[in-house]
Amino acid sequence: MQNFAVFSAYGSGRISGNITVSRIFLVPSKTCKTRSMPMPQIQRSARIPVFAHFPRFARCAGLFSRLPCAKINEKKSRNSRGGCIDLIFSREGFIMSEPLRAMMIGAHPDDVDICTCGITKRLVSKGCIVRFVSMTTGNAGHQTMRGEELIKTRAAEAQKSAAYLGATYEILPFDDGRLTPSLEARETLMRTIRNFKPDVIFTNRACDYHPDHRATGQLVQDCSYLMGVPAICPDTPVLRKTPTILYWADGFTDPKPFRSDFARPADDDRETLFHVECCHASQFLDWLPWADDHVDLAGKTHEERVEYLRSTFNWDRGDVDEDVLACLTRQYGAEFAKTVRFAESWQMSEYGAPVSDALKELLIGLD
Repeated sequence: MQNFAVFSAYGSGRISGNITVSRIFLVPSKTCKTRSMPMPQIQRSARIPVFAHFPRFARCAGLFSRLPCAKINEKKSRNSRGGCIDLIFSREGFIMSEPLRAMMIGAHPDDVDICTCGITKRLVSKGCIVRFVSMTTGNAGHQTMRGEELIKTRAAEAQKSAAYLGATYEILPFDDGRLTPSLEARETLMRTIRNFKPDVIFTNRACDYHPDHRATGQLVQDCSYLMGVPAICPDTPVLRKTPTILYWADGFTDPKPFRSDFARPADDDRETLFHVECCHASQFLDWLPWADDHVDLAGKTHEERVEYLRSTFNWDRGDVDEDVLACLTRQYGAEFAKTVRFAESWQMSEYGAPVSDALKELLIGLD
């Protein structure tokens, strides 16, 4: 470890929403005097103590301890054998050096929005880049609408939901209800993953009531090793680092039940979830009441449909079972865990990379 100091900052610019990036030059601390300064207060030419292992990674005392290390670029400071570091700030302060890239992969153009809306909201607020992927066009998910009309409707709803959450949406061209873990689907997903270069993938397990869900979980599993094999899909660059793979929660027990490795409270995300459901009007205001509740809302106004959704939404009293409660207790303590009614939880896949400390902080941090 070597003691570095900030020599100057330049090139600040807004990249999205409330996110700002700044480049900081580092030089060995013995070449200049330093003084302590909180990171959000950094101004041009400010100098603060930074402890770094040159030339790859740096930590700022007390502020990088629970966050991703800041990467020092190869470009050297003209004054010494230092480097430069890209820092990203939000209105809440320092976030990370290079935005974490998260890919949410589901079977239909509403699956990932619903299953990851809370963590997506948090990741985006921390400057992460989130991509939603649907394996199918959703062209079977309605009782009366068909063909191109349904495909376009669901695509528009997906884009509306993604825009609301601060993510982007990619819909792959496979038919709803007919997805299989075929070579074509695997290689299409492989290219999609490689082109985005995710640090973490969220998806469903391969045990599920819906064949498209099962196929999606299997396809992610099938891609997990082959992402790094150059001879497979040679038209896209291989990933040199395997992403972490996390499964979102489900209630299925065959062949084995879901295991909560990480969980976070989602009580404050309920209205976000309700808004996302309203974005997918063809599903939550039409198809799912008809298919699951045997309620035909045809002829009802939009306001009446939303009122029906609100009544079913408010009926839900919580989803924290014994396994999730035990996970919340391990992370936050029993007193806090008992106050949580709704939670998002994830099982770590053995086919992906381990969860890093930085990712763990993003998953379960309460800030």
